Amino acid sequence: LKSFIARAGLTPYNVARKRGELKYLLLTESTLDGGVMLRFVLRSETKLAQLRAALPWLQQQLPQLKVISANIQPVHMAIMEGEREIALTEQQALEEQFNQVPLFIRPQSFFQTNPQVAAELYATARDWVRALGINSMW
Repeated sequence: LKSFIARAGLTPYNVARKRGELKYLLLTESTLDGGVMLRFVLRSETKLAQLRAALPWLQQQLPQLKVISANIQPVHMAIMEGEREIALTEQQALEEQFNQVPLFIRPQSFFQTNPQVAAELYATARDWVRALGINSMW
């Protein structure tokens, strides 16, 4: 990813100077098939065209990339992401599966970071619901 950042002209954000475009890279890997969601957290849309233009090269280098997006976080605050998310790939959700239940992870969605713990938590919730005799829920 380091060479791609240079290729796309994404200057890392410097907190002290309040300059630069790339604030964070957020990666999520599916344990189902090894697919990866990559999110570029940017200060603005200034480098978005350059990012889009360089994406085919990145996708050739890393074919496991399935979902790519740019998140715009313009404020100088210690927050990981902004409200605006721009999809850069046709596929916009990464498939995961816990306890034979398919789950689809989208940018900005909450997801457990530890798949083994998440599977145990979801199994516990399933058992509780089953014990209550609930047939459906929303």
